[in-house]
Amino acid sequence: MAGDRWLVALTVIIDIFVDQTIFADQDSFNTIEIKEALGGVVRFKRERKRHFVGGRDKDDVIQDLMNSFLTSSLAYLSHPDFARKYILKEFKDYQTKKSWYPEIQKSTVA
Repeated sequence: MAGDRWLVALTVIIDIFVDQTIFADQDSFNTIEIKEALGGVVRFKRERKRHFVGGRDKDDVIQDLMNSFLTSSLAYLSHPDFARKYILKEFKDYQTKKSWYPEIQKSTVA
């Protein structure tokens, strides 16, 4: 950015591997179908940004971004059903997109 101004960004990426153990107790979900649609890995990604941060403040701002993310997301991410529910959400989104755009072959990790 201009002068002593910074763009401070925090990107959190969690790769969730699609395997049968996630759906072991769920008879209604076909792991193979989900894996074919989404691939072997589903990516959870969140970004937080602060624009026009002073040079002296950038370290404090990144620490604040990290603390804020952990405070607001740790319970969600550490829940035992997080991986399964997130994969199912992505699979449902994929199915919705495919119903609108049949040419979609496979979801991309994003």
